[in-house]
Formats: sequence, structure tokens, C-alpha cells
Amino acid sequence: MRPIKIVLTIFVLLFAFVLWLRWDTRTEYEVLDLDVASGIWISAPCEVTKFEMYLDGGSYGGVLRDSNNREVEFWFDGGSRAEEFTGPNFPRLIYLDAQKSGQDNAIPIPVGSKGEAEMISLLTTWVDKEILPKDQDRIYDIFFDYSIRVEERKRRLPDLSESQKRALSVLRVLRFLNGQRLELGY
Repeated sequence: MRPIKIVLTIFVLLFAFVLWLRWDTRTEYEVLDLDVASGIWISAPCEVTKFEMYLDGGSYGGVLRDSNNREVEFWFDGGSRAEEFTGPNFPRLIYLDAQKSGQDNAIPIPVGSKGEAEMISLLTTWVDKEILPKDQDRIYDIFFDYSIRVEERKRRLPDLSESQKRALSVLRVLRFLNGQRLELGY
């Protein structure tokens, strides 16, 4: 009888361990499960700790950090060569776990998917926290108006933190993605 008790105890402990691994107290609205197979879980609220444009003509890459200090790299396919691979009437993709789509571990988020909507929502929420929505259009228009001399632009803009400057760049990409998806009917 003793071996049966040991086997039963091991089975119960293994079952408890599996339950513990799968236990998640967050609601579905707080968790971004972009790709269960890749194990990418991001919890709201998030912040973009790095965001930069690449020299390929318009791709942007960044790092998204959640409230538990988990980070995921993301990349917006926007380079001038992107049309060679996708065509002019295909929406640009968002990739995870990579700073460039050519990396073997890059995970594309399908256009129109729940994961894409959640990623865009997380980024939009962060942008809205950094720059009040009522001020976004005014600041955006000045920040990206390259016909205004640098001195004049500085005079007309409020003092922006580095985080707010990143938010403006993220906002620019989000507006591009939203416009492109509307134009292409996604």
C-alpha cells in the first residue's frame, strides 16, 4: 500500500504544480497574450522604454515594459523596402520579440487579430498617459512640422520629456497604421 501512496502523492503534487503554473489572477482585459506558443505575456499598464527609427526608411523598433518589469521587443515594418516583400496594398506588420523582422525569433502579429488590437490598445493607452489626448493634435502638428525652423518649433512646443518625445513617435506610427488599415479595408 505504501508504493500506491507515494505514486498518488506524486501525482497530486504534479497536478498542483501544473495548476500553479497555469494560475493567472489577472482579467483578460489586463493581459496581452500575443502568442501563447511564444510565451509572451504583457500586463497593463505598460510603458515604452525605447523607440527609434531605423535607417531603412521608416521601420521603428522599441521595447515595451509592463508593470511586472517584463519586457518585449517590438518592431513596426515600415521601411521603404517593405513594399518589395509585401506589395503596396498590403498593411505593414507589427513583429514581437525582435528589433528587426529578419531575426529568426520575430513573431508577426496578424493584421486584424485580437493580438494586434491589444498591442495597439496598450500603446495608445501609454501615449494618452504621456500626452493628454486634448493636446496631442496640437503638439503632434508642431513636433512633426519640418517647415518650421528648429528655434520656432522649440518656442512653440512645451518642454517635452524624453518619454513624451517617444510617445509622439509612437503616436505617429499608430496614426499611420490606423490610416493604412482603414484605407485597405481592414
